[in-house]
Amino acid sequence: MSNYEHKSLIYSTKFRSATDTQAFDKIINDSASNGWEFVSATSLATNMWDHGKTSGVLLTFRREKSYRSDLI
Repeated sequence: MSNYEHKSLIYSTKFRSATDTQAFDKIINDSASNGWEFVSATSLATNMWDHGKTSGVLLTFRREKSYRSDLI
């Protein structure tokens, strides 16, 4: 059975332009190049009154645990 380590990042944006989407893709691609597999994205709102409005996204990644300290 594989053991995984996880990392989560908060990407703060309201996705108002294509530039926001490109930056979002860059985070995912950069993480993938470092061995992280994209697992999920969850929309974040600033408060309960902002229902339906995104103020950011919580990104979760995983990769198999390495027992070599030089690979972390």
